[in-house]
Amino acid sequence: YEMRRVDELDEASRGTLTPSAWTGPAHHWATATPIALDRNPGELWTRDAARQERALAEARDVLALACVRIGLPRPAEIEILPAAPLRGSAKTRHFPPFPGRDDRHQRVLVHARFTFDERVAGPVLLGAGRYLGLGLLKPVDE
Repeated sequence: YEMRRVDELDEASRGTLTPSAWTGPAHHWATATPIALDRNPGELWTRDAARQERALAEARDVLALACVRIGLPRPAEIEILPAAPLRGSAKTRHFPPFPGRDDRHQRVLVHARFTFDERVAGPVLLGAGRYLGLGLLKPVDE
């Protein structure tokens, strides 16, 4: 890795360091770091289509409630994703288990995209690990 001063970065690289890159407001948001779900939704990626749809619906419900709990409107649409939606974000399996203690129930980590009917101002942090770097969303309006 090479370390450089921020003022030596090109304009495109500096863009993610500005507050507006993380605060919106925007209709569409995507996870930069995975969200630790407050409840286990079941097997999200099982080959049994009916079980998978039930688990995905439960995960969407958990995420919608997480939005409402922090004062956001209920999302019009939530898409649970098998991979990171943003370039440079890591897949959930590359994050350590949360919480990191063996004596605690491990939370399911997911990446997701959210669509709100109205523009939402951030920063947006969701889920059980929101105070520890998980659940960071980025506005992705075009």
